[in-house]
Formats: sequence, C-alpha cells, structure tokens
Amino acid sequence: MKILITGGAGFIGSHVVDRLLKDDHEVTVLDLWESPEMTFHQNNPKFTFVKGSVLDENIIPSLVKGKDRIIHMAAILGTSETITTYDVEDVASVNVIGTIRILKAAKKF
Repeated sequence: MKILITGGAGFIGSHVVDRLLKDDHEVTVLDLWESPEMTFHQNNPKFTFVKGSVLDENIIPSLVKGKDRIIHMAAILGTSETITTYDVEDVASVNVIGTIRILKAAKKF
C-alpha cells in the first residue's frame, strides 16, 4: 500500500512509519521537522520524506495523488505551548486549515 503520513516525524508518527515500513508499505512523510528517526529511513527505497507544511497548497495534491491511505497527524500540539509559544491564529491555521486542505485533496483524488 502507498501511504502518506502528515506529521510523521513526531513521536507517534515515527513509530507508525517504522511499523508500516516493516510491513513493506511505501511511506511518504510530510513534516516541517526532519527528526533523527526520519534520517534513519533515508536509504529505504520505500520511504520518502518531504519537508513541508500541510498549509502548502502547491505540494499537497501531488503528495495525496496515488496514495491508498492518508494518516493525518500534522498539528501544533500541547496545551501550554499552544497558548504561550504560538500565535493562536497559527495554531488554528495548521490544525484546522491544514486538515481541510488534506481532506479536500483526498476527496479530489
């Protein structure tokens, strides 16, 4: 299966990536952060890492097209972090608008 994982470089996402690759799936990860777990897989021909945002309308359609599944985990998380570190509009944009963009692309393809 060809699977897109948004937010796949995070703690949970990286474990999902590990398991899916172990099960011989083709995995594409979209994330703003290239964690050490992602570089571990860089030589795996079934793994692709795309550094980018779920807000980027230029890359979302091409990443979604041809995928059998999408696991959408991209978000700005935490409680105190979302209040004190990030602008509330940025949090809403990533968490809500990013989700809408993924859903629209999934519907299209």
